[in-house]
Amino acid sequence: MNSIKKFRIKERFKSKKNRVFRIEVDGEDRVLKIFSSMRRLDREYNILRLLQDNLDVPSIYEINRKDRFLIMEFLPGENLCDFVNLKNREKIRVMDRLAEWLSDFHSFFKDKHIIRGDSILRNFIVDKEKLYGLDFEESRIGRVEEDLAEMCISILTTDEKFTDEKFRLCKFLLESYESRANLNLNYLNREIYRALIRFSERRKDRNLREIGLIKLQEHGMINSVV
Repeated sequence: MNSIKKFRIKERFKSKKNRVFRIEVDGEDRVLKIFSSMRRLDREYNILRLLQDNLDVPSIYEINRKDRFLIMEFLPGENLCDFVNLKNREKIRVMDRLAEWLSDFHSFFKDKHIIRGDSILRNFIVDKEKLYGLDFEESRIGRVEEDLAEMCISILTTDEKFTDEKFRLCKFLLESYESRANLNLNYLNREIYRALIRFSERRKDRNLREIGLIKLQEHGMINSVV
């Protein structure tokens, strides 16, 4: 990493696919992300570069393809997953901002049919009046309903799981998004089911799938037969 003259590691973030650190460079905090593959690096860099002046995302300070890393802006806000799971917070307002962020992303890439991918709570940061999107290495061609479905399951399956409040947040998110852009509700219905299956398989939690199917049907988010 010869391009980084001097830096100090302050923290290592959780990441299953890459190595991600909070570092200090010339007295300022930055994020150092070392990618597991060149493909992931290029995909994230290309998406971030296009979004720099169009959506709230971290600024890019440096790319090093030889050592497969990016140095980016450190965002000091609160992870959206933690925000949603704390009580007495302005969650509805933030869900509206999330719907706006996702619809703006989809609108920006509409001609290329690119979705953000890995659309989960932990890939967003709440900072004062802004909501920032992070981690675009899994962005790909797809349908907007896939992002919305994945986000709903992300909301519903963080502790406490499948609460009435979580379902209200999901429904508000979908309504807020639909006020800005079109959704194919039949396709969304199927994608919510598929996202639940993926989450349960990833966590190796059969109960998550069984309880989730019952709760989703009770709240009218999937049909009895998908």
